[in-house]
Amino acid sequence: MVGAYHRVLSPDADAHRFTEACFALSSGTRIEVLKVLLHATEPVHIREVARRLQLDPSPVRGHLDLLVKTGFARELPEPGRERRFVANVSDLRLVLVPPNRPADADPTREETKGMRKLAEKMKDVEAKMHKLELELAKLGEERAALWLEPLKE
Repeated sequence: MVGAYHRVLSPDADAHRFTEACFALSSGTRIEVLKVLLHATEPVHIREVARRLQLDPSPVRGHLDLLVKTGFARELPEPGRERRFVANVSDLRLVLVPPNRPADADPTREETKGMRKLAEKMKDVEAKMHKLELELAKLGEERAALWLEPLKE
């Protein structure tokens, strides 16, 4: 499913980046910081994030730095201005794929025709999801481009 998302994080594909992403999302405060960015209508300064969450700016700075490092947020380069941040999750997907055989299943049991048939159905659904994800990503890119166009009056 790499086509629809530029950043697919999976423990099978890149365990280190996946672990970093999970760690970044493991803090309730960091999730709240990310939510502020997700709901913001413009880039947000560290002090504004802290104000909205009723926190001191110092720990918020650390949370934002980790969100930037792991790719969940972006710092906007604005020379001469204070640090401002936006969420950066539109092209991101976290993927956890279950194994073919559950860990607690009898290891001597053979795969049945019904199991193979169900696995094929799952592959078909995944292919359909991939097409929908491609379409959704394209629409998201078109919407972002419209937001960035100059206003025509």
